[in-house]
Amino acid sequence: MIQINLLPPEKRKKEKTPLPRFLVMTGAVAACFILGFWNIHGCIQLKNLNKDLVSETINKEILKKAVEPYEKMEQEEAALKARQNLVQEVIKTRTFLWWQAVDALWDVICEYPTVWITSLDGTTEGLTSTQSGKPMDARITFKVFSAGPVVQHVMDFRTRLKKHKGTKEKPGVADIFDGGINEPPSYKIVKERGEDSVQFDIELKRLQPAQSSTGSSQ
Repeated sequence: MIQINLLPPEKRKKEKTPLPRFLVMTGAVAACFILGFWNIHGCIQLKNLNKDLVSETINKEILKKAVEPYEKMEQEEAALKARQNLVQEVIKTRTFLWWQAVDALWDVICEYPTVWITSLDGTTEGLTSTQSGKPMDARITFKVFSAGPVVQHVMDFRTRLKKHKGTKEKPGVADIFDGGINEPPSYKIVKERGEDSVQFDIELKRLQPAQSSTGSSQ
C-alpha cells in the first residue's frame, strides 16, 4: 500500500541519514583527505629527490673531472707495461748478446797486460754440435799472443777465462760461454815484433738454452 504524506513540508518530520550511509560518506571523505595528504607528501619528497639528484649529478661531474688525470696516468702506465712486456719478450728471443761477451772478455784481458789479441771472430751461424753432442748457440774465436816464450802465461790466461764468473746484471766469460774452451790447447813460439812470443788460438762455445732450438745474435 502506498502512503502519501499530505502535511505541508514545514510540518513534515525530517528524515535522518541512515548510519551505514553516513559511515560510507565519512570514510570516503577521510580517504580523500588521506590521499590528498599523501599526494602532497609525495610531491614534497619527489621535489627533494630531484634536488638531491641534481646535486649528486653536479658532484659526479666534479669528481669525474678530478679523476681524469689519474685515469690518464693509469692508461699511460698500462701502455708502458705493455711495451715493457713486449721488450721482455723480444729479449727472451735474443739468447746471446755480443756486447756482454766482449765486455766480459775485456775484463779478463785487462788483468793480463802481457797478453794481447790480434784477431777476433764471433758467429751464431752454421754451428755444429760440441764434442758432447750438445748444440751450440754461439761461438767466438780469437788469436792471442803472450809476451815472452813463457807457456805458463798462456795456461793462466786460459784458466782465468774458464773461471771468470760475474753477476746476473753483468755475467762473466764462464757464465756466457757455458760450452767451455777449446781442448786440448794448442800454442807455438813465434817471432812477434822481433821478440819470441807464445801464439795460441782460443775458441769459446755457448750452448743453446734448453727450450731454444735456434741461436740469435745482436
